[in-house]
Amino acid sequence: MTSEQAKRLEDFRSELHISHSQIFTYLNCSLKYYFSYVEGRMPEHRPAAMLFGSAIHAAIARYYKGVLKKGKPEPLSLIQDLFHDYWNWQVEDTGIPVAYKDGSDKDSMLAEGQRLVLTFYKNAEPMEVVGVEEPYSSVLYDEEANPTDFKLIGIVDCIQRDKDGNLIIIDNKTAKRAYSKDKIEQDLQMTVYSYLAAANRLVPAKSKTLHRFDVLVKLKKEPRLDLYHTTRAAADRRRLAKTISRVLKGIESGVFFPNPGWMCTDCQHAEACVNWSK
Repeated sequence: MTSEQAKRLEDFRSELHISHSQIFTYLNCSLKYYFSYVEGRMPEHRPAAMLFGSAIHAAIARYYKGVLKKGKPEPLSLIQDLFHDYWNWQVEDTGIPVAYKDGSDKDSMLAEGQRLVLTFYKNAEPMEVVGVEEPYSSVLYDEEANPTDFKLIGIVDCIQRDKDGNLIIIDNKTAKRAYSKDKIEQDLQMTVYSYLAAANRLVPAKSKTLHRFDVLVKLKKEPRLDLYHTTRAAADRRRLAKTISRVLKGIESGVFFPNPGWMCTDCQHAEACVNWSK
């Protein structure tokens, strides 16, 4: 992210706002939302997978920036060196332990990351890049279409233009398996991006937005890059606005409770959750 982009994001965060991460957390476990965003509680650990994803994102962003500025990516060695340095920085000792899973460690994840970067570099779909790590903000509307005091903010990984001149909003992911059709069509983050794109007039207000997941699948033998195309319509954006409105009402009313499920595995507030009912 450039210094100008970072300043813009800082300005967005200084306003009353909500992001996809906050919405996602509240919908999946409102008690985790409370610990993270209301109390501002320090995490009990840092999931290695989360830090790994950030390092991969940094490497891919550098790839895109080369294409944006020079019309071609930087050399592979530079992208891999960036991943190496970013990963080592991410797992530095901060007093909060890094939690590894499935027998992995710092070195094994470094090696895996280098393989993923190579896979992306070899298989990325060539298109015109028009934006990298762009922060956006938009006024949120309530269920009666009245503007609220809240802003919706987000950072789009990459915006590309296809051969027909259409903008495509790209989200980079790592995963252990292929995405399902439901995941692709229902992913909330893409709908947030669609809302921000329409509000910032990247597309006409009532038109569909085009999206693509670029998913690096971490297979045992050799990683794979899967590309999934999807769209979001004005109806999806209206449904999102209504969902966010209900989320904000829950937060403002102090509705926070545990929701045991898949998020518990890597939860950074697991001990606080146990103690919550004592």
